[in-house]
Amino acid sequence: MTDELREAVGRAEEAVTSGSAAGAAALTVTAGAARRAVVAGRPGAVEDVCYLATLLHALGRCKTALVILRSGSVAVPHSAALDSSAKAAALNKLAARMVDLGELEEARSTLEAAREHEAEQHVRAETFANLAAVHARAGDFERAELVVGLARLALDGGDERHVRLLLSSVDLALARWSNDPVQLGEVAADVREADRQALGAPEPQRSADVSALAFRAAVEFEWARSLRAHERMAQVTDVLATVAARAAAELGARHPQTVTVVADLACAEYETVRRADDLPRLQRAVRALEEAAEQAADCFGDLHPLTITARTNHACAELDLARAMESPGRMAYAEEALDEADRIATAGFGAEHPMALLVKGTLKACRRMRGTDGAAIGYGSQLVLVRTAVGDEWHPREELVSPDVASRVLKSGPLPHPASASLELLGLLQESHELALSHSRQGNWSQALRAHRQVAAARERVLGPEHPETLASRYEIAFALSGLGRHADALGFFGQVAGARARVLGPEHPDTLAARQETAYVLGRLGRHFEAFQLYSEVLGVRERTTGPEHPDTLRCRHNLAFALGRLGRWEEAYPMAREVAADRARALGAEHPDTLTTRYEVAYMLGRLGLWGEALTAYRSVAEARSRTLGPDHPDTLAARYETGICLGRLGRSAEALEVYDALVADRERVEGPEAPETLRARHGRGVNLGRLGRWEEALAEARLVCELREHVLGPEHPDALVSRREVAVALGWLGRWEEALVAYRQVARGRERVLGPSHGDTLASLDDEAHCLEQLGRTAEATALFRRVAAARRRPRARR
Repeated sequence: MTDELREAVGRAEEAVTSGSAAGAAALTVTAGAARRAVVAGRPGAVEDVCYLATLLHALGRCKTALVILRSGSVAVPHSAALDSSAKAAALNKLAARMVDLGELEEARSTLEAAREHEAEQHVRAETFANLAAVHARAGDFERAELVVGLARLALDGGDERHVRLLLSSVDLALARWSNDPVQLGEVAADVREADRQALGAPEPQRSADVSALAFRAAVEFEWARSLRAHERMAQVTDVLATVAARAAAELGARHPQTVTVVADLACAEYETVRRADDLPRLQRAVRALEEAAEQAADCFGDLHPLTITARTNHACAELDLARAMESPGRMAYAEEALDEADRIATAGFGAEHPMALLVKGTLKACRRMRGTDGAAIGYGSQLVLVRTAVGDEWHPREELVSPDVASRVLKSGPLPHPASASLELLGLLQESHELALSHSRQGNWSQALRAHRQVAAARERVLGPEHPETLASRYEIAFALSGLGRHADALGFFGQVAGARARVLGPEHPDTLAARQETAYVLGRLGRHFEAFQLYSEVLGVRERTTGPEHPDTLRCRHNLAFALGRLGRWEEAYPMAREVAADRARALGAEHPDTLTTRYEVAYMLGRLGLWGEALTAYRSVAEARSRTLGPDHPDTLAARYETGICLGRLGRSAEALEVYDALVADRERVEGPEAPETLRARHGRGVNLGRLGRWEEALAEARLVCELREHVLGPEHPDALVSRREVAVALGWLGRWEEALVAYRQVARGRERVLGPSHGDTLASLDDEAHCLEQLGRTAEATALFRRVAAARRRPRARR
């Protein structure tokens, strides 16, 4: 069977290579050929459609090229040979070619269709990256920034180089518009990191990647310019000249990539010389911009974004040159060029596109200088400098704009009111929020924090600072900060959210109570247990009144209140409350629900604090068995309950059994989390303690030293756990009669705790007691007595209340 699509590609190639106008006009291409090839699922059919569109565009058949691409995009969903992810990938390829043709709205629609298909992670990320690029090219920087965030969330640390470079190109557009050197530097670093993966490729392959080389140079140039590093700008301009020559040699002078690089080079040369007070060089640079604009129009057509931008750049440069020459004739020519740029920018982008606004502003400035728009202000007048695009749509630069237009662009207001925000935009915001939540659920707190911050900023712009959805994102920021252990920062966020929700939703709304309850939680994590207890009590009263005593949220609050009571040392009150919560959770949620098991775990802990170690052992074993069944034997909560059974056995004097528990637990922790994980080291510490209880002090000393060394390496030498291990070293040395060595270790612990915890902390004073006991064993009675008295006096002093 004849392949109509491949035959059409062959005829188009022949027409391009022959350069025959008659051949181009006579070329017959039907959309049906493209549609049938794609639906049939022929390998390479989508690529052939894209290539055919490129050839047709080169022949000046732009409308036919677009029809072919549309036909391919319509056919993709009907191809039985492609799975869902492959369909999304195919639509991405077609959309990218539409962008090359300057058909941004067609590309956007195609990418939205791609989003409807379930796709692999890297394809999903590429879809968002392409969509962000379309929004940026259309001048919708708010949406572009939002969708970049979605792309990065979908990429989730993946190393797809072409996606990362595409995202960097959008970041570059946003950074140039804001003229932020720090942001530009970050983009340059991202591009270098993406390129680092390609350094092992053979030299011919790397040298042929003109697009990547040109983009890398453009990023470096923009960064250098933002820092006013003129020498570096000149160096990168030389690199761009080399890339342009290579592109012409390898791809041909009329290849779209060559034309783009030449436009970049012209802009870089202009930027390098415009402040050099060298009129001949400035004239040559302006002429190069004019030639680049003509080449772009010839290659892409008059209304392609690159052509519009190149013509705008040339027109703005003509104004700069006219000012430098102080030439009325040149100024008149600049006005004509700007007038033409204004016309095509409005026609191609729309009157409200930032490019069109900036052209209008520059045209107005030119007319004011000439006196054709009010009184002349003179060639040397200082006008507001803002950013406009240079080279192509990714390459903005400073240009002259009238103050009123600069104000519109640089001080842009918030996006439309929620009532008028598009469903598409609101959908993107919700999707961003859900992707950020997925990081939270997986415990990826750093990624979750970045994602929630980005969504919160976008929601604040779109919906307002106290819209419930904005507050939901700020709540999740606080939650992520708490997950990272940054409880003081989380406290501030939770407090702000609670206050705002009380104003917007009411003081007894469930979301308001949730924020207040989390505020209490972080207060407890900060050691402010009495404040936490008070706040939990207030929230519990409202919850019991509004949702009932056995609602899951009420039960969680009661659990937390019992926990806070315990941390205040009120174990006799805390234990019966926790036992009641465990019974109520078992009745409401089930006996082996994770929340029920959490409370049963807390009940076991309280039994231990009350000295009821036998009952605590039974409770911990029951929790460990239930968690093993429901969560799995290797789940962190299961392993935590097993650890506590070892503690109980040791307290009951059953050290041989405890040692067996810890031996098995260490093996499981090493397998699941690694040999240097904090919880692995905690289990090894328990193992060492029980070796000592069994009188095996040489083994206990070796284990304590090893755990101490690892904890100091992983956690730091003055981390509380590292100091506990150093104390265990001292204890073993004492039991072995090596009191001089033990004294050195005890003193290290005491000094470390004094620096970290403070001189009056209970653990610090306990360490000084250890030191005094050691001195006593060494016969240094006077020193020991003085130290005992010092500790007793410190304990009699009232402690500052938090």
